[in-house]
Amino acid sequence: MTQQLGLKVLVADDTAANRNMMDAFLRKLGFSCVTARDGREAVQVFEHEQPDLVLMDLMMPVMDGFEATRLIRQKQGARWVPVVILSALSTEEDIIAGLDCGADDYLTKPISFAVFSAKMRTMIRLLTMQRSVSDALERVNAISNAVIDGVMSVDEDGIIQSSNRAACQLFGYDCVELVGKKVDMLLADPDGAALDHIVRPCLAGGEPHSIGRIREFTARRKGGGTFVAEIGVSEMKL
Repeated sequence: MTQQLGLKVLVADDTAANRNMMDAFLRKLGFSCVTARDGREAVQVFEHEQPDLVLMDLMMPVMDGFEATRLIRQKQGARWVPVVILSALSTEEDIIAGLDCGADDYLTKPISFAVFSAKMRTMIRLLTMQRSVSDALERVNAISNAVIDGVMSVDEDGIIQSSNRAACQLFGYDCVELVGKKVDMLLADPDGAALDHIVRPCLAGGEPHSIGRIREFTARRKGGGTFVAEIGVSEMKL
C-alpha cells in the first residue's frame, strides 16, 4: 500500500545512528526517505523535497524540533503533512508541548518496530482519506470553474464561502477578496435589503419562496460600478 502511494518521509534527527535506523525501518515498510540533521535543515529539506510525512526529533542543535514543527506547519499551505515526533523526552509536559506546537502524534524512544509499523499504517489510512477528499474537492472546483454562470455559496449568516471564476470576473474581485465577506457588498442599495428579505425566511425555517426562482437585482462591481444581474437561489443542507 505504501508503495502504491509512493510516500516520501522526512526524518529529522541529529544522531546518525537514529537516522540510519529510521531509514531502514521506512524502506522495509516501502517508504522512500530523506533526512535532516537539525531543525533548520529539516525545514529546508521540507520545502525542497515536499515529503508526505515528517518524523521529527525534538532535541537538536541549531533549531529544535518544536520550532521546526511550527515552521513546517506555516509552510505546508493547503496540503496537510502529518508530523510525528520521535523523542526521548517522555514527560506529560513534553508530550503536550510537542502536540501543541503542531505535531499529529508523539512516540517516545526507544521505538519498537511493531509499534512504529502500526503508527505508519494509521498515517497511511489518514493520508489516503485526506487525498481522496482533496481529489474530490479539486473535481468540484474544476466543475464549478468550468460553469459559464457565476456561482457562489453563502452561509446562513450571509457570508460568502466560495466563488467560482466566472463570479469573480463578473464582479471584478479575486476569490480571496470575496470569501469571508458579506454577500450584501455585491448588491447596490436598496437591493441588499431585498435579497435579505428573500433569503432570511429560508434560513429561519419559513417557506422558501425564492428557491428555484430567478430574480433581477442591481449588482455592484468592485470600484462601485453597477449592472443588472439575474440571481437564482438554491439551498444546500450540509
